[in-house]
Amino acid sequence: IRGAAAGRAFDKQAERYDAHFTGTITNHASSPSGYLVKIEWVSDSTKLADATTVVPPVAPGASTTFTVTSAAKGTADTACRVAEIERT
Repeated sequence: IRGAAAGRAFDKQAERYDAHFTGTITNHASSPSGYLVKIEWVSDSTKLADATTVVPPVAPGASTTFTVTSAAKGTADTACRVAEIERT
């Protein structure tokens, strides 16, 4: 899986950043596989939020992109990381 923080938009009224993570996942199995991907947003080693997305089945050898969004209360320095990937 490859991914990066796609952007953070500050919601001034709610005083929070809406965090987006966009990634690419490749199926290296010999049959179609779906995935459950959990992303965490952290600041100074403290988990602020997490969110999960379901990636529909991907053909063997193929790749697909996905996006996960969370209303994380943080700053522009809030980082994100892949916490868990489960093949479904």
